[in-house]
Amino acid sequence: MEKRHPTAQAAFEYMAIPTTTVDLSALGAYPDYSGSTNITGTANLAFQGGNVTIEYDLYGVQPECSTPNAAAPNSCGIHIHAGYGCENTSVPGGHYFNLASDPWVNVVYASSGNASNGTVSVDNNATWDETDGRVLVVHDRSGARVTCMKIEQEGTADDTPADGDESGASSLSAAAAAMTVVGAIVMMQPLL
Repeated sequence: MEKRHPTAQAAFEYMAIPTTTVDLSALGAYPDYSGSTNITGTANLAFQGGNVTIEYDLYGVQPECSTPNAAAPNSCGIHIHAGYGCENTSVPGGHYFNLASDPWVNVVYASSGNASNGTVSVDNNATWDETDGRVLVVHDRSGARVTCMKIEQEGTADDTPADGDESGASSLSAAAAAMTVVGAIVMMQPLL
């Protein structure tokens, strides 16, 4: 009797890649922005491996952002920037990515009147751990930076437990407690 190699029925190992979500309940103001556009709203960022999905609700956007201006870099853009704060115009920096070319150049929102809601997904090859503390910037139709908000878990980290136990073993920081794992990509690898 001939023996067959079990490759047709190979066993697979499943590995889940968790999704970390961050809710930004405000978008902040870009330092020294002097234009008349006042963009407000919220954003939910979901990080999975080197991909980020931004679900946004924007208000006060320019109606002209129904069609971004192709001649103006960053026109109607919504991007993660490399800086770690919004204290002054030198801090937010340029687009944040870990690739040879900038994946953010064509990432835009489209307005309907003075509002815009939607979702953009970007492979910027940057994980949640690498992005934590950087900033989200929303641009107007001219490409000017209008909003700036630090990307971090809501609340402040406090390593001292409420019960006074200084070891920290019985509590999570507010930042860790706010982190949510909401899904997974399943990768299959053959068992050897």
